[in-house]
Amino acid sequence: MANLVAISYDGRDSVASIQRQFRDHLSEKEILKATARSINEVSKRVQGHIRREVRKEFTVNNKYLDRMSYLSKAASSTREGLFSNINFSYRNIPMIGFKHTGGIANKKGVKRPITVTMKKGRAQTFRHAFLSTFRSGHTGIFARGRYSRGKFVYSNTETRSGRTRITELSSASPFTMMSIQPMQEKISNYIERSLPPRLQFFLQQKVDRMRNR
Repeated sequence: MANLVAISYDGRDSVASIQRQFRDHLSEKEILKATARSINEVSKRVQGHIRREVRKEFTVNNKYLDRMSYLSKAASSTREGLFSNINFSYRNIPMIGFKHTGGIANKKGVKRPITVTMKKGRAQTFRHAFLSTFRSGHTGIFARGRYSRGKFVYSNTETRSGRTRITELSSASPFTMMSIQPMQEKISNYIERSLPPRLQFFLQQKVDRMRNR
């Protein structure tokens, strides 16, 4: 697939080595169940780690961070099912979801241009944008015009109903954020550090419980 962020961790050797240590004490079913549990727990932690890493680079608020990914859990029924996926949204995050200033009138009634800082240290000013709130309560940063080939084109064109076309401005998608190579390397290293010891813990826990019965 062209649109795929692949954060790979080939830990089969280390996982298989840990599993072999417990074959004389646990059944295949118990080993698979513990392996799936460790994968799912580490994957859940990875989601939190991803959010922290994204916050280091971008100013996106927690509301949109919580929506950026969802987890497909590993199944313990077969070895082929021992994997999990963290899926990232392709939908662009509205600019209102990033740190922004301006758009509000001062005491003299003059509105300052809206400045948005999406990536930390890189502020961008939108002189023709404005803040507006829908009846639903959603507040966004809007401008007259529309997106064309990924870029916003300011214009006073009208919609079919004769109204001036107004579009909410948006920025990068979570998918795009995760396409940054250093981000992928950090996540891969985190998985490599976390999964083997977690698997070792769960398998040993099962053995200890059997001994204490």
